Amino acid sequence: MTAEWLFSHDIEFSSDVLVHYTCSLCKMELYTGVVGMIEQHSAVVSLFDDYNIDIREMMPWEFRSYVPRGDVTVRSKEPLQIEVLMTIDGDEFTVHVGENMKIVDIES
Repeated sequence: MTAEWLFSHDIEFSSDVLVHYTCSLCKMELYTGVVGMIEQHSAVVSLFDDYNIDIREMMPWEFRSYVPRGDVTVRSKEPLQIEVLMTIDGDEFTVHVGENMKIVDIES
């Protein structure tokens, strides 16, 4: 799979910033928002584990309830810096996503 950021698109989606995945073998395409991309990242899973919440067992719409709509911010495109605000049991966290589509850090 290859992945690329899409900042302007005509796809009906709840996010302005998308990740576009393409399979190099079958050419199947998949689009997801930043929230969907970070959902199974080990740092996010570990953070939820600290609250005794197993997000590996959650449905995607359940996970999105921890990220209020509109709480994805592009801070910079060069270098790319995206922030996702999450709230778990009243505690707020900012997930910083970088150019390589990896979580740079999680700030409380």
